[in-house]
Amino acid sequence: HLDSEPARPTGSLKLAARLAAPGLLPPALQACSDEDAAVRAAAAEVAAAVGGPEAFAALESLLRDRASAVRLIAARGIGRLEGRQLAAPLAELLYDPDWEVRHAAATALRALGPVGRIHLRRALTDADPRASEIARHVVDLPQASLGVNP
Repeated sequence: HLDSEPARPTGSLKLAARLAAPGLLPPALQACSDEDAAVRAAAAEVAAAVGGPEAFAALESLLRDRASAVRLIAARGIGRLEGRQLAAPLAELLYDPDWEVRHAAATALRALGPVGRIHLRRALTDADPRASEIARHVVDLPQASLGVNP
């Protein structure tokens, strides 16, 4: 049980992410507010593995986390779950100071299909080079090289 192992919550959460059992989501959702960024990132992996409305709400919140590793996992998870309803908050990460987070957000947007591509096209002409460059990078890459669904 996830609650019974306070010394190694990241290990338990990583196992929970592999199992992707819906019953493991509630303790993971609690871990989304842990003070340790590694725990929050592992909790985001569980949310992305399980999916559902509560998981999407947690992932949306984690897009604004102070730790770039957490934002990165949340963005990847939304892309993997094809969370079209989170395209706008995901597009905000195209301006993130961390290149890997911007790349994860752009790749996730591409996975969202037309709604994500709209945000990427808008970013192509953005005055902020962080957004325009990452959008151009992802838009120009072949779909197969992104590791996302068509």
